Amino acid sequence: MVGYNGVNYELESVLNLLEEKNKHGSSISETEIQQFEADSKIRKMTACSEQDIEQGKVLSTKEVIEKVRNGKI
Repeated sequence: MVGYNGVNYELESVLNLLEEKNKHGSSISETEIQQFEADSKIRKMTACSEQDIEQGKVLSTKEVIEKVRNGKI
């Protein structure tokens, strides 16, 4: 989760919105994107997420469900 202007967003959803804005345009203003990208906490979380993905530390939905069923999460 990423908090931005008092609202919590899923990080992946926010990144997808930003990518779509760059490709096709959207209702997200350039100012909002700049504010989001300027936030040091968000930049750090994004960098950490990218490192986790590169290192294979990300679980699939199926893996998460299995861990929940087994009481590991």
